[in-house]
Formats: sequence, C-alpha cells, structure tokens
Amino acid sequence: MKQENLSMPFINKKSLLANAPETVAKDDSEQVFDWDNAVVSSDLHDLREKLGRPRLANPKKSVTIRLDNSILQYFKATGKGWQTRMNSALLEWIASH
Repeated sequence: MKQENLSMPFINKKSLLANAPETVAKDDSEQVFDWDNAVVSSDLHDLREKLGRPRLANPKKSVTIRLDNSILQYFKATGKGWQTRMNSALLEWIASH
C-alpha cells in the first residue's frame, strides 16, 4: 500500500499547469512531468509569483492611441514584432529631438 503525505493538501495538478510554461503538456498526453521538482502551492497568487517570466524593472505601459491608418499599416506590414519596432522608432525620434 502506497503511503500518502497527509500534511500536503490535495492539489489539482491540471490547475497547477494552468500557470506552467508552455512546454509542459496541459492534458493527459504521454509527456512526463517531474512532479517531485514542481512548484507546488495552494495559493494562486504565490504560484503566479514563482512561475512565468521574471518581473521587469521598468515594465512597459499599455495605452490607447489613435494613429493614421497609413502609419499602422506600415508597421504591421513589417511582421511580428511591429509594436517593438514602433517603440524603437519613437525612442529614436526622442533621442534626435
């Protein structure tokens, strides 16, 4: 008979995986996950702190801005990462003025 750790509360492994990296299977596939080294917590806030990207020292701010359609089309036509390129163009303009 397998002895269980009674001091550990029941934790739904699938709910833990909701905040796990994308490389971890979130279904019952054949992929093996090392639960012995998993971050386990019953506090969702605590899990969010431990998993995912590290916090940036100077995070970007989300804003709403109205632009001419031609400007938006130009940057979107450059492909994935167009918002980063637009940010770089604005920083370059600030540096030159």
